[in-house]
Amino acid sequence: MRIDPGPETMAALADMTAATVARIPRDRPIVFVDYPVHLNIGDLLIHHGTDVACSKAGIRFKFQASAYTWRTHRRRLPEDAVIVLHGGGNFGDVWPDFQAFREQVLVDAGRRQVIMMPQSMHFSSPAALEAARKTIGQHRNLTMFLRDNESFEAASRTFDNAECLLAPDMAHALWASLDQGVPSSGEELVLMRNDHESVANRGGLDWIDLISILERLEARTLRNLQRIGGKAIPSSIGLDAAWINFRNRLLHQIVGIVGRYKSITTDRLHAMIIGTLMGKPVFAYDNSYGKLSRYSQLWLIPELDTTRLRGSPTPASSSWRLASALTPTRDSHKGGIVRVWGHGPDSQRHRQP
Repeated sequence: MRIDPGPETMAALADMTAATVARIPRDRPIVFVDYPVHLNIGDLLIHHGTDVACSKAGIRFKFQASAYTWRTHRRRLPEDAVIVLHGGGNFGDVWPDFQAFREQVLVDAGRRQVIMMPQSMHFSSPAALEAARKTIGQHRNLTMFLRDNESFEAASRTFDNAECLLAPDMAHALWASLDQGVPSSGEELVLMRNDHESVANRGGLDWIDLISILERLEARTLRNLQRIGGKAIPSSIGLDAAWINFRNRLLHQIVGIVGRYKSITTDRLHAMIIGTLMGKPVFAYDNSYGKLSRYSQLWLIPELDTTRLRGSPTPASSSWRLASALTPTRDSHKGGIVRVWGHGPDSQRHRQP
């Protein structure tokens, strides 16, 4: 796929992230749980985008907790707290440790309201899906935002206890806030996965290759401090703040690196998204379960009707509930690149085998 949605679509998606955080109640303490303490730039972009959208909306978290500091913070969790869970692409059995922690938070939440920010959902094992259904199904006050039609439909079928809503990734809240930079050459950044979501090793860099040894060492030190020292509330608060400060510095560095390139070729969803946030053309391949095509077909293709995205639906609006509220053009694409040229109704689509 060639992904080059243009500023109107990107601005509309940023508006929708504001509509997403508008669903968070303001009359109770709000806590954010499961912020990422690792070097996946996509997760860090999501977290930063969530922080930005919430800040613009006047939402202040009582605290933010990672998987390592949650065990301390949960001891001071107000009875009327609203728990906001980090979004991303790890809902399912592809990354079981993240899923296990998310389910544990739902158990710890008791009767408290829980809001899961936009996620992709994928289970390859029916047994794992059934286990998740049993655990998550016990929580009676859950809102789940899903960021593609397939995830939305699967969650709606599986978790009848939850309010399932469709929303774009929270990284879109960063639209118009990233330095787009001036490409230093006509070079293309080829950034491909090297983990088990990769379809094939096509070469190129991965996120970790853009991060210096010193930054990797700093991240490991902060993570280890959270594992060891996050057992007391004062130290947990300091460690949470230290990681968020590091996240901001690292993302600034990554944006500067990406800005040097003219275009991006990738099978990472957030390399695709950061490219669109910076106004760069992106050539995207799918990961192992179609995450990029699911997402781009719904939100990023030029034919997307942005007049339908531009509104900010109210909680009662059915457009938040029904994937059919958006009708992007669907096209088979697996196994190749679908190039989408132009931005108007006369645009032509050409498939390469």
